[in-house]
Amino acid sequence: MTVQSVSTKSTIAIMFLGNIGVGKSTLLTQVGGSFPSGVKFMQGFTKEVSEQPVILNGKPAILIDTPGLYEPEDEATMANAKKLTEALKRGYDYKLFFVLLAGNRGLTTEDLALMSTVNQCIRQANGARIDFRVIINQIRDDAVYNMYEENVARDNFQGLFASVRFKGYSLDIQVNGVILIPYDKGSIDRKELGGVISEQVDAQTSVKVKLLKSIVARNKDLSEFGKVASIVAGILATAAIIALEFYFTQSFALKTTDPTKSDYRVQGAENVKPFLDCLESFGVLELDTARVYCEGDTETVLGQVAGDPLSRFEISTKVYPLQPGDHAPEALVRHLYQSLEQLKVPKVKIFYLHAPDFFTPFEVTLKAVDEMYKDGLFEEFGLSNFAAWQVALVHQICHYKGYVKPTVYQGWYNPLMRQVERELFPCLRELGMKFYAYNPVAGGFLTGNYHIDSVVKEGTRFDTKTVLGEYYRSQYWSPLFFDAVDALKAASSAHGIPLLEASIRWMNHHSGLGPKDGLIFGANDCVEDLRENLVSVQQGPLPKDLAKAFEDAWEKVKAANHTYFRRDVRYLKPEDDAKESD
Repeated sequence: MTVQSVSTKSTIAIMFLGNIGVGKSTLLTQVGGSFPSGVKFMQGFTKEVSEQPVILNGKPAILIDTPGLYEPEDEATMANAKKLTEALKRGYDYKLFFVLLAGNRGLTTEDLALMSTVNQCIRQANGARIDFRVIINQIRDDAVYNMYEENVARDNFQGLFASVRFKGYSLDIQVNGVILIPYDKGSIDRKELGGVISEQVDAQTSVKVKLLKSIVARNKDLSEFGKVASIVAGILATAAIIALEFYFTQSFALKTTDPTKSDYRVQGAENVKPFLDCLESFGVLELDTARVYCEGDTETVLGQVAGDPLSRFEISTKVYPLQPGDHAPEALVRHLYQSLEQLKVPKVKIFYLHAPDFFTPFEVTLKAVDEMYKDGLFEEFGLSNFAAWQVALVHQICHYKGYVKPTVYQGWYNPLMRQVERELFPCLRELGMKFYAYNPVAGGFLTGNYHIDSVVKEGTRFDTKTVLGEYYRSQYWSPLFFDAVDALKAASSAHGIPLLEASIRWMNHHSGLGPKDGLIFGANDCVEDLRENLVSVQQGPLPKDLAKAFEDAWEKVKAANHTYFRRDVRYLKPEDDAKESD
């Protein structure tokens, strides 16, 4: 390893990170001239962390080149990650630049693996979060701009900044700037590139996206590139990176005066739209719904308000067996087509069996699911509210029959309801399935705003006049749970953290969720509450004593926890009921 400078906390160190062959060393050579690594315009030859002292726009700085990182489990990557971790311990004022090779591909799995690996290196080195900038290298204007015109490439670049696109990678990092380098066979203007990098590391700068204009100026084919820069700037201005995949679900419904539907929280397309706008502003572009939600109204109003939802959001849905046989082939196909028709989409992202239909053999249901998958009606198959043994059985049937396998489980999980940790999580990990947690803040119970003698607002989650209200009361409304919440509220208040925020942060950083798992949030009838929840997701881990308070609360209530699955385990046909009772 070549070390040419003495580390001091006041020294700015500009570190280039990236996969093999993305142009790190070439760009550094353009900025700093000859580099200790000796790499000039060659791919994958950087083997060590190398330093070069430079004067950048009149200021002393250190340029640091790094070997390429690839798959997290790759031996070479692990060895290089150790070198990177040591380099991050030298006490510099680090400014990280991720170099991504556009190549008309957008963000790749390899890029995400790199970011996850670097994130781990940072934690091992000093435990602090280091903000970073991004260099998107070799962007071809004609292809990229045309894709933007067609609304195809939007997700590729939005994926760089939006939490829902970092699937499978745990990241605690924040993008502070982007440099766009158009593709050009000629050499890059060294002075301009150095100036742009210097501007990006300046904490006072308000410039978020910079474009190398010298390349555009000498290339007629790049005349429209400024528009691409503007689009990327607009995306960056509102986006944030969160560790887990983030879904949104809500009791959206059509307008009604029916008093029995007072729990339909947000009624009418014009009232639903602000929620979707808020989600989009935070980079949350995935919605979760179900055929049963608001008796089908939720899917209908989503289709109305979003117009063509796939241009803005990816939508997943579920079919709950309200009647025996609802998961029989004809009924299942009918329900999914009804969902697609109401949502106004040709397919959904994930199609879930919302709970087991005990009157239809799993083999029959799964064959129908596989046929719908082959017809292109959904991208992933999921299960919800199944017991662990049922998940294993379904997976085994799909494996031996050659059917599409379930890849995700949606289940009930929050700081006070953790039964899934004991048997379901080990099952899912063994099968390679993701877990998406619904009810992460206990339907608002973890706001700490309720008391056992509270008179709740009509139509809210704990209103006993509604079926849902009765159900939620049966889960949480007991002295045991209120005592646990009171203790959590006191522990959170000691740190000046609202209990709701603390609960979300516990889910995000201290729960049993892994990097491939996700959170599913809803909201009440206030957009601002949704916004606050989204901000809470961006916050870091809890103080150690507060995290322990959540463990203590769980010890108090775990004996009173309900099962995470639907309890009826009969595997009978309707006419067999009488025989069983005999």
